[in-house]
Amino acid sequence: MDRREFDSLVLEYRKRIAPLGIPVPLQVWYHIGYTRDFLDLLGVVQSFAPAGCRLLDFGSGLGFFSCVMAQAGFRVRGVDLSMDQAVRVARSTEDYADLELRLERPGLLEELYAALGERWPVELALYDGGTLPFGDAEFEAVVAHAVLEHVPESDLDPTLDELARVLAPGGHLFVFRTPRKGGWSEPLAGALGIGHHENVWTEDGLAGLLERHGLDVVMRDVADLVPDGALALNPLLNAVEPVTRRLERVLLRTRLARFANNMTLVVRKV
Repeated sequence: MDRREFDSLVLEYRKRIAPLGIPVPLQVWYHIGYTRDFLDLLGVVQSFAPAGCRLLDFGSGLGFFSCVMAQAGFRVRGVDLSMDQAVRVARSTEDYADLELRLERPGLLEELYAALGERWPVELALYDGGTLPFGDAEFEAVVAHAVLEHVPESDLDPTLDELARVLAPGGHLFVFRTPRKGGWSEPLAGALGIGHHENVWTEDGLAGLLERHGLDVVMRDVADLVPDGALALNPLLNAVEPVTRRLERVLLRTRLARFANNMTLVVRKV
């Protein structure tokens, strides 16, 4: 998938969700740099996962990345938490992101998933947060994009057990855009009392957690040193996106990379 096809998909996605009245704050991909990060992440998936393989998008949220991967030829299933479990997790982690809209609009995700399924070959559903509704070794690839940091600490091991169970031997789990300890944005957000996460890890800490579940690390990387999404600044950030993207690549080759905000780990089931 090239950038032209990807940007066309973004426009089609927006058209599909517009009738549902989802407000702009939930659509962080209105910033060009953030949306195109998904294209880079797709490249990582394609580097490890067989073309057209069965893929689970765990924590599919508003389904955007599911649609990207489906258009790239993967056979995508996706799950996110049912309303009652989303409320339980929010109370446990004090992370209420996106929950207010779901409370105001019961059935919103079901409507959204149905609309996306009419356009892309994706099967998205809600589940109870316990046993995943799939068989053992059902998927050759599992993607967890910006999700593990929202899982309550008491649920982490059972959740990873489930991800390992549905992943086929030799398959890969892709842990994308996970906040890292040492990044500059989490302390700043904590000090300001906005949008920080309780669960953050170093690369070694997250790798150790995954390895305890029979998952061997085959790739690790850091990203997001330069800000790439702030709703009030999006018009400016969009205008300078080519420059900030190049600047990010240069800075990540320096010692400043230790302050990068997010990390990617790719692990393989033994």
